[in-house]
Amino acid sequence: MDLIKKLRSKVLTSALMTLILGILFLLFPVKISGMAVTVVGIIILVYGILDVLQYVRASRENMGGKGNLIWGIIVCLIGIFFITNVGGLLQFTTRIISFIILIFGLNSLDHSVQLRRGNVSGSLFNLSISIAIVVAGVALFLFPLRGVSLTMRIFGAVLVMNGVLELFTLIRMGNIEQEIYETRKTFRGDYDKDIIDVEAKEKE
Repeated sequence: MDLIKKLRSKVLTSALMTLILGILFLLFPVKISGMAVTVVGIIILVYGILDVLQYVRASRENMGGKGNLIWGIIVCLIGIFFITNVGGLLQFTTRIISFIILIFGLNSLDHSVQLRRGNVSGSLFNLSISIAIVVAGVALFLFPLRGVSLTMRIFGAVLVMNGVLELFTLIRMGNIEQEIYETRKTFRGDYDKDIIDVEAKEKE
């Protein structure tokens, strides 16, 4: 029972966090994405500062290597770049994704055209999907921030669905816990009844 309660607590925490994060991504996709990039930048910057401090402490004992100092400075610069170029990083990432989608769409379009020329059944559907993929790739490339918004909203929707599934799992675990309790109660009742019968026979 204790194990099930612990599992329920973990599942509930996970479900609530997933739902909240998913809703935030649905409502504020670009803002949350920007915050995520900023947090990553801060973490990288902290690591760089710690490396520099480690070099300073070690150098006082004549044990410091310049490699640690150089690495720490590089990491700090990367962290600062992340923090100060959030929009640029989001656009850059979206453009890479759009380029991949565009290549995939063009390849699919070429294949669909060949199928269409051969009058293959279903080729028109394939051609329509291929054109849609190419258009999506071009749109993401031309409007990267809007692409981020759409991508993050899809991600948020997936998180919300995952959170709902975890809540259903939680409900199912509650039913299992109740079934175990009822089974134990029935078993204990039968066990106590058997003991009473044995004691009654011994008295006779």
